[in-house]
Amino acid sequence: MVPAGVDCRTGYRSYYRSQLIDAAIVKRLRQLDVPLAGFHTVLDARDPGVTGKIVGRHEARLNERLAETEHIVRELEESRGDPAIHRRYTSARWRRRPRRPCEGTWPRLPLPPSSTVPSARGGPPGDRRRGRRRAVPGRDP
Repeated sequence: MVPAGVDCRTGYRSYYRSQLIDAAIVKRLRQLDVPLAGFHTVLDARDPGVTGKIVGRHEARLNERLAETEHIVRELEESRGDPAIHRRYTSARWRRRPRRPCEGTWPRLPLPPSSTVPSARGGPPGDRRRGRRRAVPGRDP
């Protein structure tokens, strides 16, 4: 829904009274978790038949998800007494083995001498004056 106005300081959106019906429809469709495309279809059509089809399709999807969830819960309840699911699986394939030093990392390269590495503070290496800027030739301070 496009707001009638937006307060530029607070971001508060205001709507016309004529948009209250649309707001109620959007609220109900959001409570049902209807996909956004369904919102547009319902609001554009303004037809109870179209609304019924959108809600019916969504209801079918919800019923499928509910059946899958109930199936998973049943399987978990049935296997609750199985002692195998309460033990850790320690196959030789999945056991942790000690890592060799630097395994899986890039090889360490020698660092250049410290005199060529710039300081993170912006000054030359070894510069202890924090916050001071170096003079740059050709630039005014």
